[in-house]
Amino acid sequence: MSGRTLASLQSDMGEWAATHLTTDDPMLAALKVCEEAGELAGAIVKACDGSNRPSTGSVDDELADVVLAACTCASFLDVDLAAAVSAKLAELNLRAEPTMF
Repeated sequence: MSGRTLASLQSDMGEWAATHLTTDDPMLAALKVCEEAGELAGAIVKACDGSNRPSTGSVDDELADVVLAACTCASFLDVDLAAAVSAKLAELNLRAEPTMF
């Protein structure tokens, strides 16, 4: 999957969801994003070695789950996720002050 675009990931997840999921409810998809984000946070907590940086563990796998869940949710909502991310990045670049997001 190296070098894949966000648009291609979203398209592939939309196709996968159409054949593998029993619903296309965006509210359930949003909850799945939250679930995966919680699992990511848990993986980071477990992987941290006291320096606030993950050392080992399933952090990469959980990050992938968050991205794929977000792609699925975006597909259900007919959101062009690549365009939305690009717009958000442009907005962040306009901010004068450093921020967490």
